Amino acid sequence: MKLTSAGIDLIKSRESCRLKAYQCPAGIWTIGYGHTGPEVHDNLEITQGEADILLQSDLIIFDAGVSRICPSGTDCQHSAMVSLAYNIGIGNFSRSSVARLHNAEKYAEAAQAFALWNKAAGVVLAGLVSRRAAEAALYLQDAPAENVPNGEGEKPLVASRTINGQAIAGAGAAATAGLSSFKDSAVTRPGWQGTVNDLMPYFDQLKWVVLAVVIFGIGMTLYARWHDRHEGRV
Repeated sequence: MKLTSAGIDLIKSRESCRLKAYQCPAGIWTIGYGHTGPEVHDNLEITQGEADILLQSDLIIFDAGVSRICPSGTDCQHSAMVSLAYNIGIGNFSRSSVARLHNAEKYAEAAQAFALWNKAAGVVLAGLVSRRAAEAALYLQDAPAENVPNGEGEKPLVASRTINGQAIAGAGAAATAGLSSFKDSAVTRPGWQGTVNDLMPYFDQLKWVVLAVVIFGIGMTLYARWHDRHEGRV
């Protein structure tokens, strides 16, 4: 596992670079790209070069810390977790649901657990909500498929309902459009008028059948999505 450039860019963009010490929403003196420590105090100022050096040294520490706590995973998973740990601290990360679920190979649940870390001093912050969403997206970017025991097959079943419903609705809609296109084009072709006139009553009946298929497919899709929300999967 390695910290990717996407992970570094995420950290830099979310932390931003401040060359004069400031207090973060949690009241901690901070400088550079979110660097903290006893040496950071009010009125402290640094250069851009010093900020870059501090970031590099901090990333080495957090990279190693996350590797120790979560020794397996993909590069994107590792990078997302380094970003989280960089923001909340190695100690908090080691006790987090993200680390626990990741080590249990419950990757979808681990990705959802990023969102739990959205508060500073007990207050939900939009910036943290946005950052957690970006980290979760990076985490899932190259996540391997989970090993789901036979007794826990409901998620793939619901997913297949959604996919099948969308496929049925799409196929039905395409068939409806195809029937209309065929009828319109056939009427204009020499020698086809009599045949089309004979079949005309059946076109209308068949369109109603296809429309019923479309409605059924849409119903399957909506039910699957409702079921996901009801079970807390979305």
